[in-house]
Amino acid sequence: MVFCKAVENVRSCLSTRPPLVVFVFCIGMITVAFISFAYYIRFNEIRDPNVYLDWNTYLDNLSKINFCSKWGENSSRAEVESYNISIPMMTVVSMTQQFPAITHMFSVMNGTSLGLGDGFSLKNISVSFQPTVDLHKLCRGEYPCTKVVPACVTIAGPVGSFPNQRHPLTCNNTHSGEGGRLISFLNQPQNCSFLLNTLHKEDEKLYFMVSMDQKTVVHNHLMLSSYFFIIVIFTMVLYGALKGGVKR
Repeated sequence: MVFCKAVENVRSCLSTRPPLVVFVFCIGMITVAFISFAYYIRFNEIRDPNVYLDWNTYLDNLSKINFCSKWGENSSRAEVESYNISIPMMTVVSMTQQFPAITHMFSVMNGTSLGLGDGFSLKNISVSFQPTVDLHKLCRGEYPCTKVVPACVTIAGPVGSFPNQRHPLTCNNTHSGEGGRLISFLNQPQNCSFLLNTLHKEDEKLYFMVSMDQKTVVHNHLMLSSYFFIIVIFTMVLYGALKGGVKR
């Protein structure tokens, strides 16, 4: 009898208190969303929104730079503070004429070109490219020649000028420092006898991810909020079961 009365009161409340019904429904939807979001965060990799520079961004900035060399240009290497990493990348090489044997190419730029800030924007960053194939054999004496070739790209700069987590796979750059050719970096290359660009494909594994401890904190906050909303919903249902609808 008491149960039937409670059910009748709830029905009466649903029909005579639409604002309360809408309120409870909205809280219920928020609760479902919070619980779903909490478990998604707990069991999935989440990119850290507070990190502005990761390896994907770093290498993408590198791929936007045109490296250019002109026939007869002198080679000279600038000294760069030495922390380095060698990364296998695909490069697009264009030559308008045959060059002397090239074992590797190198260039020096400032940190701004790679999106660096916080004191590294004016620091020198050295980039060298060592193709893993003979460029002249690929071109077979036919110029102009444009080929996509694999290369070992070595980036050298001050400590702290690289993203410090989830670095890409590395390669072994075997050049001895001799026989290299200087290539300049340009936004709009003109009259280049030798032009080089890198290709970069986004790799999800190179993003900074939220740590497990951080995900646990967020998960707990969302679940506690969900428990509070569940208590509110239960209280509203209990109120409807006890008080019923508006008596006319």
